[in-house]
Amino acid sequence: MTGRVYLGFDPGMSGAIAAIYPDGSAAVIDMPTVDTVRTRREVVARELANIVAPLAVGGDAVAIRAAREHLGGPE
Repeated sequence: MTGRVYLGFDPGMSGAIAAIYPDGSAAVIDMPTVDTVRTRREVVARELANIVAPLAVGGDAVAIRAAREHLGGPE
C-alpha cells in the first residue's frame, strides 16, 4: 500500500482505532485491552503496536491524531 494512512484514536478503555486508507476504505478496531488482577482494564501496548506498526512499513506516511473530549455526564 502506498500513500498516507490516517489514524484516529479514542484512547479510552472502551475506545477504538480508526484507519482511513489511501483508496478511501476504512477500518475500525477495538482498543486492545485486558482485565487485570484488580478487576481493572488496561490497554495492551504490544497489541496496539502490532495494529499500528504494519501501517508504517515501507515508508508510508502515517498521520496520527489522538483525541479525548469530555461531553459531560458521568464518566
